[in-house]
Amino acid sequence: KKGINSKKMLRLNDPRRPIYSCKLDVLDYCCMDDTGTFRVPGFRELDEFSVIVCTCLSSEYLRPESRTHVLIDEAGQALLPESLLPLQALCCDRDPLNTGLGSILCGDPKQLGPIVRNKLASQCGLQKSLLQVLSEGNNWNGLMLCQNYRSSNALLNLPSKLFYSESLY
Repeated sequence: KKGINSKKMLRLNDPRRPIYSCKLDVLDYCCMDDTGTFRVPGFRELDEFSVIVCTCLSSEYLRPESRTHVLIDEAGQALLPESLLPLQALCCDRDPLNTGLGSILCGDPKQLGPIVRNKLASQCGLQKSLLQVLSEGNNWNGLMLCQNYRSSNALLNLPSKLFYSESLY
């Protein structure tokens, strides 16, 4: 609706995903076969799209060297290994100085984190998201959005005091 059409943008779905779970206004951006099942396009077909929207896990269908930017939404809820899958596109040998390549992790490491059910995985540090690991580091280059348009100040007061040094409004 904002100028990007289904020739430029693809919503890549796992072929096992049921069609009914996809919103109707998104179906035009999806690839389906003759039976109405989601399909994964070949590399040449994928390379024709400027923007590909997919889950972290579905990014495995992409050829790593074909992408220049990766944006991971709700990165605070993604398991650390899941976040690394789409980021591998930016670690190729094609641009050793990392010029023109970029990644953005969107989310809040202080809200809902990833769910890890395996005790050994939790003990090995996989109960944290990549966003949380990075935000706890010394070289964190993050940006915090403080103005909230969805909640009243009465609802924001408690989390603002407990988690955000009273910076939410």
